[in-house]
Amino acid sequence: MKIKTVVTLLLTFLLAACDRTPPEVVESVRPVKIFIVEDSGQNGTRYFPARLQAGDETQLSFKRSGQLQQLLVREGEQVKKGQVIAKLNDTDLTLRVRDRSVHLQP
Repeated sequence: MKIKTVVTLLLTFLLAACDRTPPEVVESVRPVKIFIVEDSGQNGTRYFPARLQAGDETQLSFKRSGQLQQLLVREGEQVKKGQVIAKLNDTDLTLRVRDRSVHLQP
């Protein structure tokens, strides 16, 4: 008799657990935290001490020596291959060419 009672109770619990209606899903509402941000009176710019160095450096030189007449680019500007970046004072060279051409003429 005991076994029959236990089996009956067990079957009752199993059949009760086999309910076909899905359980109700309760959506919990999460509270929203709100913060009021106040102006601190400082501007949004921050300054940090730093030292920058270019990744690539190139040594520049002229084919001839002389005084710099004109610098066509500024420090930090990007240049292209073959671009003229500076001009030398060519007065001495012009005078030499003129002198040589006078000596060559008969």
